[in-house]
Amino acid sequence: MVTLKIDGKEITVPEGSTILEAARANGIHIPTLCYHPRLAPIGSCRICLVEVEGLEGPVAACTTYVQEGMVVRTQSEELLRLRQEALKLILINHPLDCPQCDMAGECQLQNLVFELGLDKQDYSLREAKERGPKDFTNPLIRYWPSRCVLCLRCVRADHEIVGAGAIELEGNGYEARIAVKDEELCILCGECVRVCPVGALTERTSPVRARPWQREEITTTCPHCSLGCQLRLKVFEGKVIGVGGPEEGLGKGSLCQRGFFGFDFLNHPERIRKPLLRKDGSLVEVEWSEALAVIAANVNRILLDDGPQAVGGILSARLTNEEAYLIGRFMREVVGTSNLDSSARFNLEPYRGALQGGVGRPYLPISLEEVRSCDCLVVVGDLDRDNLIAANLVREALTKKGARLIVAYPRRVHLAEEAECFIGFRPGDEFFWINGICRALIEKGKGKDIEGFEDLKKSVERYSPDFVEGRTGIPKGIMEEAAQYLAEAERVGFIFTPFLFQQPQGLQNVKGLLNLALLVGAASEGGGGFHLVGPQSNMVGV
Repeated sequence: MVTLKIDGKEITVPEGSTILEAARANGIHIPTLCYHPRLAPIGSCRICLVEVEGLEGPVAACTTYVQEGMVVRTQSEELLRLRQEALKLILINHPLDCPQCDMAGECQLQNLVFELGLDKQDYSLREAKERGPKDFTNPLIRYWPSRCVLCLRCVRADHEIVGAGAIELEGNGYEARIAVKDEELCILCGECVRVCPVGALTERTSPVRARPWQREEITTTCPHCSLGCQLRLKVFEGKVIGVGGPEEGLGKGSLCQRGFFGFDFLNHPERIRKPLLRKDGSLVEVEWSEALAVIAANVNRILLDDGPQAVGGILSARLTNEEAYLIGRFMREVVGTSNLDSSARFNLEPYRGALQGGVGRPYLPISLEEVRSCDCLVVVGDLDRDNLIAANLVREALTKKGARLIVAYPRRVHLAEEAECFIGFRPGDEFFWINGICRALIEKGKGKDIEGFEDLKKSVERYSPDFVEGRTGIPKGIMEEAAQYLAEAERVGFIFTPFLFQQPQGLQNVKGLLNLALLVGAASEGGGGFHLVGPQSNMVGV
């Protein structure tokens, strides 16, 4: 721990903290623009300048680390003057079109102008930048070059959080601007829009706009995948016009493609809002009373003619627990049958069956949050496509923990470009390479204390490197490399998608991967976990 003084207040903070982090942790305000808590600081805006005793000139609080006995001042006439000058230079390229800007009322630049008392602009350019919006990397985002303050938040978020590398800084000086390096690299996540402090990047999915004071914000749970990210719906006149993510929670404010942009169906004119009944060969809207009467009559007819076993129900894995319970109770007590199924069973049965047989329970009490602290991660599937937030957690472990990454998938997916080891295989060959790595780990002395070790050792004996390479075409050096990384790691986490088991030998695949996790302690207390990231929001509950 380090003890220092900021504005006369003595504080103690962890070693390695910056002055800005120390100040914020103790309720001391320092203005910023380019800084974002999830991004590496670069100190480019010069708004967070502070004075440190013993140093000649002001320093950027976001990039200066605390030292024992340091004395810091965050407010003085000179600091105010320097911050105002920096802000004036930023505003040279920024038009005063606040009344028509999407960010009016929640713009950090607008707030800074007010906070620093800037009431005039001493600088101007002979030629203003282009004012109109431009399509950015995709039809979901607009880019307003004249509003851009070159804080580089979007570039850094694209590289550090998402790992896409689609955006870069082009040119220098007055000619510098944000540019798209390669449109195909963009994964449509909206992270660049989320971190932009001004109105330079805006989403274009909603035709309705409203100021912050006109709209209501409602916190809810994302309906799309199984992670259950929290959403903040921006509601105006009863319609959802935008979505944000709260900073607290698994994603730390980030959302995936579906979470950020996938809300327009709520207000879509073709959305079904009333029951449809087929009449004369066409579906027509009817009142609920008529629809329920038709359903009841038909169910009664089938029960009388063929009995309750002729009736079945199929549930969506996006229903709430309460809705699923009511449907189940209706089928059992009213209809008199247990013929009830859901896609949740198809997605979860191999996973639960493998865990029940391997660890004696159908679920593991290990949060996906634990992925952040792993020093080795195994990913089976295409996380960037199926579950971007889980992929972001993996990247956080890579950048902040220095974790090693092993990716396995038939296609060289985006996350594989950041992996230490990529296992490319033909669909159907999963069991071979998984058992091959199990055998290699056993030879390295791993897992001797797990229950059933001798049986596992015998079952994988024939999966030698030469045998697996001959059967799958996967070079034995790759499997040896993966086994070495797993053997050296102190904390390993496994993340996989339903791709692993949505096939005839799916249960065997999950059992094999669980054996691998047990050998390295990932599925036990203190491990990084054995995580299935599924496609539906409540497949576990249903």
